[in-house]
Amino acid sequence: MSNSLIIFFKNKSLFEIFNELKELFDYDLQFIKSTSELKSLSKNFLGQHVVISEKTIQEINNLNELVLIKKPISLNNLIELINISLMKNKYIEQSDLHIKEYKLNTNSRIFSKNGLILKLTQKEIEIIVYLKNSQKNKTISDLEKDVWGYNSQLETHTVETHIYRLRKKIFTKFKDDKFILSTENGYKI
Repeated sequence: MSNSLIIFFKNKSLFEIFNELKELFDYDLQFIKSTSELKSLSKNFLGQHVVISEKTIQEINNLNELVLIKKPISLNNLIELINISLMKNKYIEQSDLHIKEYKLNTNSRIFSKNGLILKLTQKEIEIIVYLKNSQKNKTISDLEKDVWGYNSQLETHTVETHIYRLRKKIFTKFKDDKFILSTENGYKI
């Protein structure tokens, strides 16, 4: 199951339809009938999506993750509406990453810490995100293949050059020479 949650607020019939088809979707489903339960749930989940009818919109006007249904609507249009909302929230959620004591905004390509801001290239962001998401040290061959899409048999110093320049930029701005570590087994954050 996905970590995306579709909440059917006071819309039991729509929930039952989706529940019968839930194996077709890549998100979890939940039915909620009280406004207080919905508001408490909204504080605890990122990327949740609420499917409601027009009649109930006044009750929850301060929630920002809503998919509004204008009746009548076809099932295909409703699914498209939900998927678009899921993609938007995922885009927003992924834009700000916290790595150690740093914040990386992948949309604006800004790497920051304690009010200091460093503008990065797209490839530098890809390197940082790749290393951050890795459970183990990554070799030059791993980076060539997974970040650049190169064949590992190519003779190139592209990875070393990019890592060197990125480490230099981070040290110059933040005085941190331990953000990207180099070991005999590869690179890691």
